[in-house]
Amino acid sequence: MSNRTSKVVMTTEAKVLKKLREKAGLSMREVGSKIGISSSMVSQIENGRENFPKPKKLEKFLKAYGVSFKGFYKQVNEFEEQETDEEILKSLVPRLKQNDVKALRVMAEHFLR
Repeated sequence: MSNRTSKVVMTTEAKVLKKLREKAGLSMREVGSKIGISSSMVSQIENGRENFPKPKKLEKFLKAYGVSFKGFYKQVNEFEEQETDEEILKSLVPRLKQNDVKALRVMAEHFLR
């Protein structure tokens, strides 16, 4: 049974959960496979379209990311909305076409000279 919400509610917990997945280098599909839910459900949870998981399901997410409950809630309490330029670049690169990635690499190498 779905706990899909009628409103999109981006909680800090959901934002931290997404950051943990990205930091672990896992796709939504990989996480879903590891914890027994669909990648669509992972997306809905991370984007506030599904109620945040109860502790039993949350534990599965955190185990996949190698994070304890205590560590998770510490990150929730310390969460700051602003992303660094490095984080923004990391999130953008996978969405670029291969030629654009190559051009970006060439530009970065140029700056390092």
